[in-house]
Amino acid sequence: MNSFLQRVAQHILNQTPYLPHEKMIVLPNKRACMFLRIYLTDIMKPGQWLPAILTIEEAIELWSGRIIADRLALKFLLIEVFIEKQNMFGQNIKAFIAKADELLNDFEDVDQQMADPKELFQYLTEAKAVELWHPDGSPLTEAEQRYLELYQSLLEYYTLFKNKLSGGISGYKGMLARSLAEDEELSWFHGKPFRFCIFAGFNALTRAEQSIFTNLSRAGHASLLWDLDTYYMEPNRFQSSQAGLFLRKFKDLHPDFTTNWVGNSLLGQGKNIEIIGTPGNVSQAKALGQLLLEKYQKGTLVPDRTAVVLADENLLIPILNSIPAELGSYNITMGLPFKQNPAYALINHLFELVSSIHTSTHSVYFSTRALSDFFSSTIFTGFKNQSKPISEISIQLKSCTSGAVSLSQFVNKQSDSDSMSLGTQIMSVLDQMVADQKSTQLGSVSKVLNIIGDHLEDYKNEAAKQLIYAGLITAERLLNRIGMLVTQFEHLMDEISLPQLVRSLSASQSVNLRGEPVKGLQIMGLLETRSLDFDHVFVLSANEGILPSTDGPGGFISYDIRMTYGLHGPREQQAVTAYHFFRLLQSPGNIYLMYNTEPNFLGGGEKSRYILQITKELASLNPLLNITEKLMGMAVVPPLPAAPVTVDKTSEILALLKQKAQTGFSPTSLSNYVVCPLKFFLTDIASIREYKDPGADTGMEVLGNIVHEALRDIYQPFLHKAVDPLMLQNTSNELDHHVSQSYERVTGHTAVNTGKTALVLEVARQYIKQFINSEISSFAETGHCPVLISLEEELSANLNTSVGEVRLKGTPDRIEKIAGEVHIVDYKTGKLEKNELTIREWTDLIDNNKMTKSLQLSVYVLLFLKNNESNTDATVRGKIMGFRSLQKGYQFADFPDSQQDNNIRSLLVNIEQTLIELIERIFDLNQPFLQTNDTTNCRYCHFKTMCNR
Repeated sequence: MNSFLQRVAQHILNQTPYLPHEKMIVLPNKRACMFLRIYLTDIMKPGQWLPAILTIEEAIELWSGRIIADRLALKFLLIEVFIEKQNMFGQNIKAFIAKADELLNDFEDVDQQMADPKELFQYLTEAKAVELWHPDGSPLTEAEQRYLELYQSLLEYYTLFKNKLSGGISGYKGMLARSLAEDEELSWFHGKPFRFCIFAGFNALTRAEQSIFTNLSRAGHASLLWDLDTYYMEPNRFQSSQAGLFLRKFKDLHPDFTTNWVGNSLLGQGKNIEIIGTPGNVSQAKALGQLLLEKYQKGTLVPDRTAVVLADENLLIPILNSIPAELGSYNITMGLPFKQNPAYALINHLFELVSSIHTSTHSVYFSTRALSDFFSSTIFTGFKNQSKPISEISIQLKSCTSGAVSLSQFVNKQSDSDSMSLGTQIMSVLDQMVADQKSTQLGSVSKVLNIIGDHLEDYKNEAAKQLIYAGLITAERLLNRIGMLVTQFEHLMDEISLPQLVRSLSASQSVNLRGEPVKGLQIMGLLETRSLDFDHVFVLSANEGILPSTDGPGGFISYDIRMTYGLHGPREQQAVTAYHFFRLLQSPGNIYLMYNTEPNFLGGGEKSRYILQITKELASLNPLLNITEKLMGMAVVPPLPAAPVTVDKTSEILALLKQKAQTGFSPTSLSNYVVCPLKFFLTDIASIREYKDPGADTGMEVLGNIVHEALRDIYQPFLHKAVDPLMLQNTSNELDHHVSQSYERVTGHTAVNTGKTALVLEVARQYIKQFINSEISSFAETGHCPVLISLEEELSANLNTSVGEVRLKGTPDRIEKIAGEVHIVDYKTGKLEKNELTIREWTDLIDNNKMTKSLQLSVYVLLFLKNNESNTDATVRGKIMGFRSLQKGYQFADFPDSQQDNNIRSLLVNIEQTLIELIERIFDLNQPFLQTNDTTNCRYCHFKTMCNR
């Protein structure tokens, strides 16, 4: 059976009275145009002229004598209108840029559907006013007033925007189509070289497009060729199909037009339809590769006549990695979203650098964090010879202690042999940036992309290289276009952030991947299948919520007003998708519909309504259909068990341990060993620390230090004397001052009341305020006020062990005497459970990794007793205040000897013997530093990737 375009080609030759070269053929997309040219060439006689074959956009440009402006230019022009009227409407430009695309879409819809803009926008404003109205008669808030003013301004934006375009050579598609539709005299058609037009393969014609066609047709200058099927055009016992919504509407509006070329393949032809469920999206790609290879090897599948249709563009990369090499070449007609290409992440990092620039007399400085992020981009990891020098630069940056760095110091350090390396060339370009010149910055970013492109021959993986190369081309085109617009609209750039502009405009860009346009397997989106026919069709992501999408058109115009004025809403969008889906199924004899069986928020688990329509409706209407359903699971290869990471105690490591014994083991270092001996080695012996970016935002990780610092300042006036509740209350009145000063000492940054800093400061204030109130209440209830013996004073003592004398050191947060007892206080801003302080056996301290808080208190008790041997008559107790459970008050450590008669000597001996046993384990040559067996301790460990945990 001939395809739709082959029948169109035959119709062009057979139709009279016009010759082919006197006709203009209008098709939905460029791909259909290309195939029609091929079919015409095959059947036309040598020497015959082809007709003009254009897309609807190209036809509108030809008839109007103007070009359809690209999206970037339209967006800039709309921003210019906004800035000119900004003082009038008082809106924020950043918020407007984010909404500019929606506003352009609304203007396009208004003109395509030939709605009255004045009436529509006035109605919209009144509807918003009613929505914001306060029944109690109170005035609108400032935010509500600004919101309403934005809607009140939409008509003026629309008018000014069209006025700016009216005198130029370009416009948006809806504007140009409307101007053609409103000219019923067809002045735009007369005088053109073509005498007759054929519109072929259209479905959802807008009102403007319908008017163009009907005006031409009634004047005898046009005809319309449909590509339809009885199943969705005519009602059946399941009522009318959504796929025929627009075509039935057209038929009702224009009963004088005949509906030709209505086939009956969906109801009258046999087809093999396989419905395949796979667990997960990537499994769909793997299952597709398996099916393609199987059908190809059996000789039933011809790649040139096969289409893989992706309802979800995010599957493109997994699909490309799953296509069997045996099938040969393939062509990708859908674009990969630019945001999914590594080149996008790269230019994002580059513009983060741009944002961080500041200059001095002799140098350009960048944020250390921004530079480190840039040189850590995944795009650099794929080079054969350049990855190592790049990683060395990243390591150097991470060793910097300042928040900003000059690149010249790195460039000057490079040897002659490194002067042409990728990293050095990039740094040389970045070093020439100027903070306040946007055109220069764009040029520098473009140079960096060119340098990376020049080094792509060094890339390891060929497929990844082609993907990055295509992404770099897209990025270069985008930057060039932005550069032209920056020059054209230079007066706007003081109002617009360049990184924000690039990110905003990148969202609508796609990467065009190369391929053979008419040879091999065709990989496309559903929209690209218009007017095309295949023998085998594989549709992936046939899940509800994806096929069709449940997202509406968005924009400023609400759904009810869209319906009132004939603009498309979610119902119409889904009808368009339904038509493309069922039209795609008309031609092939073999159809494979694949869906994700795994439930998730992205549409997994539930089959598309179209699958249910096929199995419940179409199957009962067409008994010739052979429908099978199955589940495919990919074989899961269990990962190889990770080799355990161990560190033997060599002579070199033993020497480091002896050095540690001299400088002193702290309660934290001993706790590290109990939790994970390997972590103890890495942090306390090898001195490996987590990288802390000096330029990064300060988060909750410093909260504990800030609370400790502030409490020390607040309690300092009571050192060596009893705490005065009234004075403590007065001191806490200066809480903001204490917390801010503590923050600045801990972080080295100014305490500003914004972002994460504001959150940390507020949590610290609340913790301390509640703690002080709890203390004062406790003093009043017990009648006892503590005498502070020390505040964060370091204590140390030596232990005689079998490996020699070992120093212990520690800094208790507070030591106090209250009601004849000595209490050693430790503050904890983390989680605290009572069972962590209940010690049943002394060995629990060194065998149970959940008892580290008790271990720390035990070390403090030992250090105090060692330094105060004359105070052995007083009871010595350790206690912790958990700031997450202040209502519980202090929680005391419950030592095994606590049931005896407060035998301090026994307590001292037991703690000392337990710690000696722990230290001897640390030095035991037969016990290497091993990973912990309790993987719950690995959850927040900085070394878990090193350990494959």
